[in-house]
Amino acid sequence: IRVGGIQRTYIVSGQTETATASVECHCLGYEISDAEAIQEAVRQALSGFTGTLGTGGNTTTIKACECVQEQDEYSEFVSGSDVYVYDIVATYQISFTESIPTFE
Repeated sequence: IRVGGIQRTYIVSGQTETATASVECHCLGYEISDAEAIQEAVRQALSGFTGTLGTGGNTTTIKACECVQEQDEYSEFVSGSDVYVYDIVATYQISFTESIPTFE
């Protein structure tokens, strides 16, 4: 999993509470069917998810989560070998709330 970046929304009066993260999930397998099974499990867990994550004062509210791109790849597992790993890259956009900085 790799977070590709976070975009924050601004209006005339400053930053809003909503931010969006781009998250890449690499689903790897020695067989394409293994990578597809992992990708489907990730999709079932993330696609359409909303709710609160964390506990106590350290929580984040997820407003939306959607898969925006899937891409199939494969590469040599060990350079020079004939063992390949299939990689399905699923990119999700996750919108969440975050506290707005205050300056005194």
